[in-house]
Amino acid sequence: MTATLAPNALANFQDEFAKALFDITPAAHADIAAIVAQPAFAVYRNTVVKGCIDALQANYPAVTRLVGEEWVRAAAAVYVRESLPQQPTLLHYGSGFADFLARFEPAAELPYLPGVARLDRYWTEAHVACDQPLLDGTAIALRDASEYLRVRLQPHAAVRWAWFDDAPIYTIWSRNRSDHPADTDLDWQPEGALLTRPRDTVQWIALDHTGWAFLDACAAGTTDDDIARSRRIRPKPLKPQSPGESIVMNDTNIQTHVGLRGAWNRYASVAEHLIGHNVLALSSRMAIAAIFFMSARTKVDGLLSIKDSTYYLFSEEYRVPLLPPEFAAQMATYAEHLFPILLVLGLFTRLSALALLGMTAVIQVFVYPDAWPTHLAWAALMLYLIGRGAGAWSIDHRMGIK
Repeated sequence: MTATLAPNALANFQDEFAKALFDITPAAHADIAAIVAQPAFAVYRNTVVKGCIDALQANYPAVTRLVGEEWVRAAAAVYVRESLPQQPTLLHYGSGFADFLARFEPAAELPYLPGVARLDRYWTEAHVACDQPLLDGTAIALRDASEYLRVRLQPHAAVRWAWFDDAPIYTIWSRNRSDHPADTDLDWQPEGALLTRPRDTVQWIALDHTGWAFLDACAAGTTDDDIARSRRIRPKPLKPQSPGESIVMNDTNIQTHVGLRGAWNRYASVAEHLIGHNVLALSSRMAIAAIFFMSARTKVDGLLSIKDSTYYLFSEEYRVPLLPPEFAAQMATYAEHLFPILLVLGLFTRLSALALLGMTAVIQVFVYPDAWPTHLAWAALMLYLIGRGAGAWSIDHRMGIK
C-alpha cells in the first residue's frame, strides 16, 4: 500500500529533497531526514554535486584555463550549494556564476575573472539560441535612403555583446577560449566583445564603444533616424559573414543622402561587400608573386641552376654596392623563388612582402631608377599586404599568425 501526497505537499517534499542534496545540515522534514540517514543517500548526493561541478567546469572553459581546474572546482562546489539547477539539462546551468565570482572572496585578487565568466556564459547563450534568418545587407543597401529613417533594427537572437571599462576582458577571454597562439603583450584598456552564431559555429570579434552603444540602441527599439541624429552613437558597419550578409543584423551604413549621390553610395556599399579585404589580399599576393617568380625563372636553367648570364648581369649591369656579384645573384635568385611561393600559400605574408619590398627598393635606387612608376605600383601592393596581412584565405589565418 502506498501513500499519496497532495500537490502542495508533493511540491514541498520535492523542494526539501533537493535542498537536502546540497545541504549537509540535518533536514527539518521528518520524511527527508529519514531518507538522508540512509548510507546510500550520501553516494547519491556526491553524484549529483559532482555532476553540477562538472557542468560548471565545462560551461566555463576560459575561466578554468585561467585559474586551473582545482580552483574552479572548489569555487563551483560553493556555488552549487547556493544555486540549484533550474532545468533538467545542465547545459544551461551556471547563469549566475559570473555574479558569484564577483563576490567570491578568493577571486578578489582576480578582478577580470567575472568578466571572463560573463563571456563564457554569452558563448553558451549564443550556442543554444534559436535560429533566425540573417538580414541581407546587400538588399538593404539597394533600397531608397528615406526608408532607413523608419527602420528599427533588431539584433539576431544569438547575438550577445558587452563593454568592459576596467580591463581588456575580451582579449583575456579570447586568448584562453581558443587554441590559437597568444601574444604575450596585453594593453590594459577598456574593451568590448561581440559574440554571435549566424549558422552552426559561435563567432566572436572585438567591439569598440560605438558598436556597443549602437547595439544597445537597436536592442532598445530605437529607430535608425534617432540613432543617426544621436551625438553619442555614430553607426558603423559590422563585419559580414559573407558578402551581402550580416552576422549581427545588417552590414550597411545608414544613408542620409538622396538622389544621384545616394544611389552612388548604395552601389558603393555593394562593392565594399563584394570586394573585401580577403579578395584584395589574395589578388595582391598573387600579383606580386607572379612578378617576382617569373623574374626568378629567367635567371635559372632547370630547377635552380643559375645561368652564366645571370652572373654576368649582376657583375656588369646591376652592380649592387657592398655585395659581391656572385653572392648578390644567388641571393636575388633564391629570394625571388622563395618569397613568391610563401605569398601564394599565405605563409609569413608580411615578412615575405617586406623582403620583396626591400628588393624593390634596391632595384629602384641602384639598378633601374627610371622605372619608378612600375616599382611604385609593386610597392603599393606590398604595402597593403604588410599593413593588412594575408586575409582569411591563407595559412597565416589558419595558424593564427598575424
